[in-house]
Amino acid sequence: MIEVDLKNKPKELLELNPYAKVPVLVDGDAVVYESAIINEYLEEKFSQTSLMSKELVQRAQARIWIDFCNTRLQAAGSKVAHGEDPEMAREQ
Repeated sequence: MIEVDLKNKPKELLELNPYAKVPVLVDGDAVVYESAIINEYLEEKFSQTSLMSKELVQRAQARIWIDFCNTRLQAAGSKVAHGEDPEMAREQ
């Protein structure tokens, strides 16, 4: 595991992930980034220990929350953290 100062990203991170974001999973020769994609990779690699419910509706609901976090929550959090109209971001 490599700890990363997000305000001073190391060259290693930039070489592994063209988006320069964390987390990044290195598994042998495989380099996987983006949280949801890492979770899917782990789900498929270790299918005997499922991360997702076996129930269709529960899996769909989990995916809805993943989409919400990726499209809305992270965007608003970024605006709060980087000072782009933090009050509007908090309302979002």
